[in-house]
Amino acid sequence: MPIPADFAAFDIAGAAMTVWAFKKSGGAGGAAPTFSGHWVATDPALEAAVKAAVQQRRAAIEEVNPYGLLAQNNEASALSIGANETYADRIVAATADPLPQRRATTLRHIQNTDFYVIKLVSGGVTLYAVRKADSSWHTKKRAKAIDALFRDETLTLEPAPAFSLSTYVDFFIFDGTIYMLDKGHFESVLSYRQAHEINSSRYKPSRLSTPFSPIWHRL
Repeated sequence: MPIPADFAAFDIAGAAMTVWAFKKSGGAGGAAPTFSGHWVATDPALEAAVKAAVQQRRAAIEEVNPYGLLAQNNEASALSIGANETYADRIVAATADPLPQRRATTLRHIQNTDFYVIKLVSGGVTLYAVRKADSSWHTKKRAKAIDALFRDETLTLEPAPAFSLSTYVDFFIFDGTIYMLDKGHFESVLSYRQAHEINSSRYKPSRLSTPFSPIWHRL
């Protein structure tokens, strides 16, 4: 089916934006995960770049298909599932209000982030763009690199750490529905196992079964 009109019409460029960095714990064995987040102040240049990237990812969606164990999407489609079937409500609740005590004020608040959320609010309606964090957010990976900047035709040491905000989005949360562009990252971030558990309980292998393989910015 085509992308819902209200999702397609949401005003990303004119929305108020907040970036939330989350660390995740739990979620194994079907247990509910815990998300601990801090919101991060951003400057106008970064905000404009992030909004443009989110807008581009939404614009690329031409059709939406139901999520399922074997369902796959391509560059022009997304898979959908009701947010109430997942732990997305925990992300929505955690980002409800950017309280002063939840602001990232030290490096440790955002180091080792597992995923981040771009929260956009326009006309009382909220759109969430979620992305799994890459290695630039993880201390152990960064310890193996020396940060440098190319300035005035010379590479210079840059002591301040840099964090990468991807131009890609793993999934959107909008009006009670999740629209996923990366099925694996969606399942990982939200510890979504229901489809796999249902399939496993129904599948009984026989003797005839054969195996198969299953924007850089300084904060």
